[in-house]
Amino acid sequence: MTSPRRAKVAIVGGGACGIMACAALVREAAATGRTSLDVHVVEKQASLGDGVAYATPYDWHLLNMQAATMSATPDDPDDFITWLRQQHPVAGPPNDDLLHAYLPRHRFAAYLRHRFAETVRAAEHAGVRIEVHHTEVLDCHAWGDRLTLECADGIQLPAIDRMVLCLGDLPGPTFRELTGHPRYYSDPWNLNDDIPQAAAVGILGTGLTAIDALAHLHHTGHHGPIHCFSRTRPFPTVQPPALTPYRLRHLTPDRLKQLTEGGARQLSLPQVANLFLHELQDASNGTLGVAQLLHRTRTHDNLATEIEDAMAHRTRWYEALDATSQFAPYLWQAMHPKAKADFLTRHHGLWATWRHPMPLPNARRIHHMHRTGQLQWHSGMETVTPDHLGSFQVHCHPEGRHHTRHVDYLINATGTCYHPWLTTSPLLAALLGRGALAAHPLGGIDVDFHTLQAHAPNKQADQRLYYIGPLTRGVHFYTNAIETNLANATRMAMHLLHALPTSSSGRTTPAAR
Repeated sequence: MTSPRRAKVAIVGGGACGIMACAALVREAAATGRTSLDVHVVEKQASLGDGVAYATPYDWHLLNMQAATMSATPDDPDDFITWLRQQHPVAGPPNDDLLHAYLPRHRFAAYLRHRFAETVRAAEHAGVRIEVHHTEVLDCHAWGDRLTLECADGIQLPAIDRMVLCLGDLPGPTFRELTGHPRYYSDPWNLNDDIPQAAAVGILGTGLTAIDALAHLHHTGHHGPIHCFSRTRPFPTVQPPALTPYRLRHLTPDRLKQLTEGGARQLSLPQVANLFLHELQDASNGTLGVAQLLHRTRTHDNLATEIEDAMAHRTRWYEALDATSQFAPYLWQAMHPKAKADFLTRHHGLWATWRHPMPLPNARRIHHMHRTGQLQWHSGMETVTPDHLGSFQVHCHPEGRHHTRHVDYLINATGTCYHPWLTTSPLLAALLGRGALAAHPLGGIDVDFHTLQAHAPNKQADQRLYYIGPLTRGVHFYTNAIETNLANATRMAMHLLHALPTSSSGRTTPAAR
């Protein structure tokens, strides 16, 4: 009599989402007794935990959230803080400044590796096997009801029952024609030290990625002019030095159930906007109005005022927005498709400036660069043209006025690409091309909201494929947050393990393609 075949799951991607997915599978396997399980984590980089966001080695590249909000464990919100204290003991009570610190990103990468090591130990205790493979998955093929992975360098992995894609932030096609230009940097977190300190530098984008690029230039002693370009979006607002809990009054599950009549109706964009407006007005005691929300501009004086407001704790509105993190995917799910499309097309840039404010240390740095005249922001960006001198001409057309700025070096800080057909991932290209995955019309990969199973173009879920991470934005909207992806990893693990085959189905043959 033979023992049942051990189920095999591949997690493709060993960044934050991949590590949280692996931990969720081990927790669920131990809790349910489904421990006849092998988990294969496949990461093309030499180190786990880094991904795009946390691979930078520089201390001046900060987490955009305070340390107290960054736990990667669902049942212990203080796990990151506990680990920090163990690594670097800090005197003081539990609610000291460490809770509110904006720490270097590489510290979080080290924490993720610690979480993975803890997961491996828990897996060994439960009887779950974990193997790590440092290679890139280029494609996968059906083998009966299982999958075989095609890896770079001809590395062979066993046939698997389920694959969880955790590919993280993927670069997109913007300004790809500039690739190879010696003065163009497509990776804003990997800038060489060969940019002359007096050179004119252009940064494409004004979001948090651009703030990281500015931090690098500042800390490496750059004193030449810097120009940030965007189409419409100003720099982010400013986070307070400490967050206090906020109890939502309008953006609540009960109110959502009432407005949707128990899920029978979909919400319009004005309905959702009114919920947020009432919440923000309550949080700010009526001082934050529609005009300020919709017509915010970026000037030196405005940034100074926002820093003063943050220091004086006049930013309760942000604590209200931050409190919506876990609720946001459900609100997004309840919206009418046209409302979602209108929001992404017309209002997402403005939303991002309020919802994703910059840490106070970065705001002070940006303010100094503004005040000294080193930094300028330009809206209405249209095109970029490399010239015969090896430099770049950036053409802007704000409010009917055309102007061109000359820069010697150019940094692309436009961020994640949410169009899966345009990313550089060979695995996504292969799966989309065969119809194994479908692009969501609002961006990213189409998945089941609750189970994270990937949808094919006919909207049928493929029981073998799951997707977690930024590219489920069309389904979950708020997908760059640790708490959203942690919740998604937990739901994925519950569904995946309960749906796994319980015994071997015998040898199969390759499916025809």
